[in-house]
Amino acid sequence: MALRTFVKINSITHLTDARYCAGMDVSVLGFSLETGSSNYVAPSQFQEISGWISGIELCGEFNALSSSEIREILSQYPGITWIQHDDLSSLLEFANQEYELIWKVDLDSVEQYLSRNTQNLDGIQIHLLLTNDSNLSDKSIPSTISDLAQNFKIIYGGTITPDSVETLLSSLPLSGLALDGGEEIKPGLRDFDQMADILESLEIED
Repeated sequence: MALRTFVKINSITHLTDARYCAGMDVSVLGFSLETGSSNYVAPSQFQEISGWISGIELCGEFNALSSSEIREILSQYPGITWIQHDDLSSLLEFANQEYELIWKVDLDSVEQYLSRNTQNLDGIQIHLLLTNDSNLSDKSIPSTISDLAQNFKIIYGGTITPDSVETLLSSLPLSGLALDGGEEIKPGLRDFDQMADILESLEIED
């Protein structure tokens, strides 16, 4: 089984999500590692979850911490190979190291942010996770995404439904999609209907 595009699952908090998504061959599982986050995963919980899965890459998700704080935290989370951050400056502290980088930003503010900040991104590979729920029929949005795709690998993390997957992938220069993890109904039980429909639509038929 394989998917025809890169897929990241955000904010994994339990083994049920992790095992299902690993079985569906998603690319990366994300874990919120900031203690103030509602989806925070402690080191012991992370190790329990990651110990049951294999063949999938793991991402530490951060919102506001400095690079030095992140380095200290990552020492408690073995196996993290991706870093996601809302702040580009902090993220760039990890450029050209052993990590893949994801900058999470809203599409409505990314161009303004880049115009105010003059970081040299030459030679630095960054994935841009766009969290935007604007109407994609707005002609300016596909144009903006196309412009950004010249410098970034674009992961779309706005509203995604089973009916919109084909349109997103065919009309936009995307490198992948990002879906949110969900809550368990009770331990070991989770409603995967929406996620399952999306992932199944991405499966490559044998």
